[in-house]
Amino acid sequence: MSGLKRRRLDTNSWDDRVAPPQSQHPVQIVDLLENYAVFDNLCSHLDVAGINTLRKVTKRWSRHLSAHLTERWNINKKLRRFVTDPKAFRSELGYWDALISGSFALQFFDGVVWEESDLDIFVEYCGNARALGEYLVEKENYKSVKIESHEIYSMHDLVETYIRSCCGGIQEQPTKIQIVLTKGIPIQAILRGFYTTAVVNVITWNKAYSVFPDCTFLERKTYMLQPLDDWFGAQLVKYSSRGWMTLETQWEEDKKPTHSLQGTQRRVGDSHTWTIALNTDGVETSLTPDYVIEYACFSIENTELRQIPITNAQRGPWYNICAVDFESCVLNYRYTYAQSTENSFWIQMGARLDNLTKIEILKMPVDKQPAFFFPAHGMGLKFGEYHKNNYEFETTSSWVFYDDQIPKWHETWRGINNLDE
Repeated sequence: MSGLKRRRLDTNSWDDRVAPPQSQHPVQIVDLLENYAVFDNLCSHLDVAGINTLRKVTKRWSRHLSAHLTERWNINKKLRRFVTDPKAFRSELGYWDALISGSFALQFFDGVVWEESDLDIFVEYCGNARALGEYLVEKENYKSVKIESHEIYSMHDLVETYIRSCCGGIQEQPTKIQIVLTKGIPIQAILRGFYTTAVVNVITWNKAYSVFPDCTFLERKTYMLQPLDDWFGAQLVKYSSRGWMTLETQWEEDKKPTHSLQGTQRRVGDSHTWTIALNTDGVETSLTPDYVIEYACFSIENTELRQIPITNAQRGPWYNICAVDFESCVLNYRYTYAQSTENSFWIQMGARLDNLTKIEILKMPVDKQPAFFFPAHGMGLKFGEYHKNNYEFETTSSWVFYDDQIPKWHETWRGINNLDE
C-alpha cells in the first residue's frame, strides 16, 4: 500500500472548479440601462407616451434620453426619404416662409414611417410657390405632374404635385411632394383646413409644433374639426388602422382645464403645444422670426354648445377652430386672431396699433400721407381699423414696425386677463 501514490487533484478540471464568490450586488435591469446602446434600443420600442412616462419617473438617464431624443427627432434623417439635401431644402423652406404639415409632420412627432405617405408643403399663393417648385425640379430631380382631385385641400386655391422616381440615375420607389398654395398665410390654412386634431402639426425650418399633443400622442384620440360627411369615412378607417380613436368631441371624463382642447384662447406657441427645437447646423437662418408662427392666435369652439341647433346635414358636433387673418400698417408680418372672442389678444391690440399707425403717418410729409388719412365728406380723419391694413401706400425710411414687441404685449395681456397658457 505504501507504494501507491495519491492521485493529484487536477485544479483545471471542470468537476473540481471552485465557483467564484457571489457578487453582493447582482446586476439589475437599471444597471444595464447605464449602457447607452441598451437604453437606446429600449427607447426605440417606446411610443411617445412611454417616453414621456420615462422622463417623469427618473432623471437618472437624462443624458441618455437627451441623446436618444436628438436622434429620434432628427429632421434631416426623416426628410431624406424625399430630398437628398435636407439642409438645403430646409433653407428653402425658411427663405420662402413655407411650412410642412399633414401626415409627414404627424409621423415625425409619433416616430413612425408610413411608406405610402407623401410630403405636404404649405406656402402662400404667390411667387414663393413657383420658386419652391423650381427648386424641387432643378435640385431634387422631381417632375411636376397633373392630378385632378385634392379633396383634402378643398379650401385652398391649388395643389401642385411633384413626383420623383429616380435619383442620380438610379431607379427608386416613387416619392411625392405636394405644394399646397394657400389663400392666406400658411399657418391659417393649417389651423382651419384639416379634418381632425391629430393632423394639426407644423414644421418650420427650425422648429416643430404639435398643437394638440395630449390627445394625439398620450391619449391616442383625434377629434373632428369638420362636420361628418361621406369622404370623412375613409379618413376614419385610415387613422383607426394607425392606432387612433376618432371622436366627435371630448367625453366628460376626458375634460381637464389643462387640456389642449379646453383652452378657448390659444396660440401656436403656447404651453399646450409640444414644441421641438430642431438642429439647424448647416441650415440658413430665416429672416422671419419664430414669434410670427408662435403668436398666431386662434380659438376652439365646441359646436355642441352653440345656441343654434345643428342640422341633420351637419351630422353631429365638432370642434371649430377660428383663426382669422390679422395685419397692420405697423406690423411687418401677418398673424391670425380669434374673431369670435371679443377680448382676444389681437382684437385688444387693434386700438393700440391704430394709434401707432396714426403716429407713423403724422411723421410723414403731408404730400406723402396716404389718401385715407385725409378728411372725407366732413366726417373728420378716418381713424380706426388701420390694423386691418386694407390700404396700400409707400412707407418712409423712418417708419417703425412693432412686431418685436408682440411677446411683451401678449405677456401683459395675459396678466390683465388672468389667463394661463
